[in-house]
Amino acid sequence: NIDVTKAFSGAEAIQALRAQEFDVAVLDLKMEEMDGIETLKVLKIMDPRLAVIMLTGHGSAEAAEQGMRLGAFDYLTKPCELEELLGKIMQAYAHHQNKDYENSRSAAQRYIDFYPTDEDAAYAQYLLALSYYDQIEEVGRDQGLTFQALQALRTVIERYPDSEYARS
Repeated sequence: NIDVTKAFSGAEAIQALRAQEFDVAVLDLKMEEMDGIETLKVLKIMDPRLAVIMLTGHGSAEAAEQGMRLGAFDYLTKPCELEELLGKIMQAYAHHQNKDYENSRSAAQRYIDFYPTDEDAAYAQYLLALSYYDQIEEVGRDQGLTFQALQALRTVIERYPDSEYARS
């Protein structure tokens, strides 16, 4: 049984996430007001664990791959079969529920290693830091994770001082 909330623009998707928690989001790259990439960035800041599936038309696989580098779970090319989309949603849901922090950090670090000067590298570094913070259950007992999270945030500030992530 899947509960669905519709949003017809990036702004509506952001408002929906402010109102309630979601396990999976499906974003079209072409949306009103904000495109799917910009919406993805905001949603991942609001909830770094949110599993996002990008939908793309023909010829925009490059943009969908950019979405993957920014933390999207996967992408599908339109038109796609409903069963294929449902399969991706179920995979994304399982990934979200498993809290697969190691793979999330590995993906973020790979992006930083390959694209250290890209405009989205600061965001990847920020997500890396958040993945450590998400694992901290008791600050007094989780000193190792707390230290790693602080180190990752310091890296954001040192490497990307002009980014919005260094100021937040």
